[in-house]
Order: sequence, then structure tokens, then C-alpha cells
Amino acid sequence: MKSELYFLGYDNGTSGGSAGSCDLKNWDVRMVTKVRRRTHWLLGVPENLAYLDSLLVKAGGPDKVVVAYEQTRKNKRFGTRNNYVGGRNEEFWRVLLSVRELTFASVDPKSWQSVCFRNIAPGHSKDRAREYVRQRCPETDWLDSYNKAPREAIVDAMCIALWCRDRYQELTSNGINAGYHEFSGSAWWFPSAVAASA
Repeated sequence: MKSELYFLGYDNGTSGGSAGSCDLKNWDVRMVTKVRRRTHWLLGVPENLAYLDSLLVKAGGPDKVVVAYEQTRKNKRFGTRNNYVGGRNEEFWRVLLSVRELTFASVDPKSWQSVCFRNIAPGHSKDRAREYVRQRCPETDWLDSYNKAPREAIVDAMCIALWCRDRYQELTSNGINAGYHEFSGSAWWFPSAVAASA
């Protein structure tokens, strides 16, 4: 089913991927850009913003793009520093998408996985994500040309974009298209421009 909207997913992290599509056949994928500042890796503001802007042009403007990014789950095994970095990256996407006045969602990884993996055999989450993408988008054998880490990040971003597409259609069909809303492991921001045109 072709959608007139372009759905974009971001796998949170400095080694994360992005994936977007409007027809589930042609995908724009890439790794997010990171820059080294002293001893830290940070998400690159001008580089990631320029790429986002190019996708906005390709899709026909900000009102044609809906984005979801993965929330950070606090994890004691990751340690204080890695939990801090995850939170910083999450806030990076919230600010960037707010500046462009896009409709977007932040989603807990367990939430998108529980939806996407519902009919996928148990196993490692990365294998289940790849199987889900294979089932939803059979013309994605090109993903196997990527090395393991980038492929996993891009596949996760594709799953997040697919989750975003399905959830957005469900919300808007129920009349939810303005303001801020929280639903089972996700938070949605609809800019006032979307509300005015809906």
C-alpha cells in the first residue's frame, strides 16, 4: 500500500541508522553522522540536519514527513556514562525535529518490538528485526550487502519507520492529530500547523 506520507525512523545512538520511505519499496538509508569532540562522540548537528532537510525536500515538505526515533532505556549494565549519552542522543532528535516543526514520535524499544515482532519466531532481537523487514518489505535483499553493525542499525530504523507508519495511521483515523499525546510506550508531537491543516 503506497502512502502519500514519508515515514522516517531513527535508531537512537551515535552508531544508529536512519531509514525512510513512502512506498515501502524505495528506502533512503544511512548511518547517522557523528563527530568527535575531545573524548566524546556527538551526533553532528549540521550534517544530520542537512540530511533531514534533503529528505523534507524529496518528500514535498515538512507536512509530508512523519518521524519516529527510539527512546533510551535506562540500563544499569550500560553504566552512568552510556545512559547519559543515550539520553543526550534522544534529546538531540527531539530538538532537531521540533525545530523543523515535524510530526514525530519517540518510542520505547520494547514498544515497537512488541508490535513488530508479534508474528516473528522467538530469537535474538536483531534477527527478528531483519525477518520483520523481510516480511513487510520483500524487496530488501540489498540490506545484506552491509556489514553487520550498520545493517542492524538500518534494519532497526526501518522497523521504527514501519511502526511509525502503522501507528500514525491508527492515531489519525481516530482523530488524534494535534498537540502532545502519550500512548503505551510512545509519545507523539503534532505541530500546530498539522492541526490547522487537518
